[in-house]
Amino acid sequence: MTLEQLIDEIHNYYQFDIRTKSRKREIVYAKKVFCKLGYEIGYTYDKVASILNANHDLALYHANTINHIEDRDKKIFDKIVDDFDLLVPKFDVQKKRRIIKGIKENLDKQKIEMSKDLLAEINQVIVNWDREVIQEFIDTRLKLFNKLVSARVKPKEKSYIPGATILRKAKNTFLS
Repeated sequence: MTLEQLIDEIHNYYQFDIRTKSRKREIVYAKKVFCKLGYEIGYTYDKVASILNANHDLALYHANTINHIEDRDKKIFDKIVDDFDLLVPKFDVQKKRRIIKGIKENLDKQKIEMSKDLLAEINQVIVNWDREVIQEFIDTRLKLFNKLVSARVKPKEKSYIPGATILRKAKNTFLS
């Protein structure tokens, strides 16, 4: 496959010319797809960039940042790989979504199991109480605690802002 064939194929999917200089998201994402595919099928970054009327560093940047594109563009990437039987690793968006869904379901099951264990532990304590003690516990402790929990404000998450690292101790000219 030549780069001209590749650019024609990308034009068929996107319906615009990716050679235009623009910072619009859809055009930039199409360029990322083109640069990654062009490099993966054996062309140099310089050759890929020359088709886009740009420098090799643009092609290198787009090829390295292709993971930031949207799922629609990843699907187009996969379709082009399938259509031309290219030996290029695909994104396989659907497979990744199924994996993420399975992880979420597994976490939900673990939460349920943990809740069951905690309820069983509470139940072992309460079984030995008589009805009046349970009612007293509900009135004096449980209802108040429930109000406290519902009024609780979640603390803001502190974001870490990296600062400059000092490699050696700095001399203070005013103190010496």
